[in-house]
Amino acid sequence: MKISDLFKTIEVKIPDTDIVIKVKEEMSWFEQIKYAGMDDSVERGKFLLACLIEEWNLEGEDGKKLLPTAEIIGRLPANIVLPIMEAASKKTEEKDVKKKT
Repeated sequence: MKISDLFKTIEVKIPDTDIVIKVKEEMSWFEQIKYAGMDDSVERGKFLLACLIEEWNLEGEDGKKLLPTAEIIGRLPANIVLPIMEAASKKTEEKDVKKKT
């Protein structure tokens, strides 16, 4: 079994592009601890997205597949980042509702 098989994922298709992103529904325990210890909200956001993105079809100028790092995410336009954030937020809200019921 692969570690990636332990996490549930959702597929996010970015409107008006051919970009498809597989997003994990949650971070690992270690990522959560690191995230909680970060003070800068911008860095927290980039770190969060980098942790949640399991796979995407973005390539660099050289044609090689890009890894979803905080640095790369910081360079992306809002029309790419916002749908990922919305999908992640929606899943978090759904989990919170399930816990309360």
